[in-house]
Amino acid sequence: MKKCLILFFLISILAIPGVSLGEDGLVVIIHPSNPMQTINKSKLAAFYRGEEIYWPNGERIVLVNLSLNSEAREMFYRKVLKTSPATKYFIKGTMAPIRTIVQKSEAAVKLFVSNMPQAIGYILEKEVDDSVKVLMIDGGKNIP
Repeated sequence: MKKCLILFFLISILAIPGVSLGEDGLVVIIHPSNPMQTINKSKLAAFYRGEEIYWPNGERIVLVNLSLNSEAREMFYRKVLKTSPATKYFIKGTMAPIRTIVQKSEAAVKLFVSNMPQAIGYILEKEVDDSVKVLMIDGGKNIP
């Protein structure tokens, strides 16, 4: 009986939308040569909303996104932008959308960022290697 209750509890938790026992931490990555070490969530959101388009050194920021159906993209938009992954942002005063480079996989995001010094992207922490640098966000490594 006790085993049945435990099994029922675990199945119930897994059935709740948005709850995943295996959810990995999401991290923000940049090129290793980028001198930036930390960023806060509001500045990161400003990058992806197109409110800030230049790095402190004056280089144009290259935004990298995962494809629309990616779970990591859904998590990023929910946690950072507080919106749906399908939301589009527009250049202020125009009908032109903010342009992002869309990659089909986290490996592709990592490869792109590792080859583009102006790029910023996000991937699951388990995908990180020394080809990219992880930014500290609000005092931690993972997006809170």
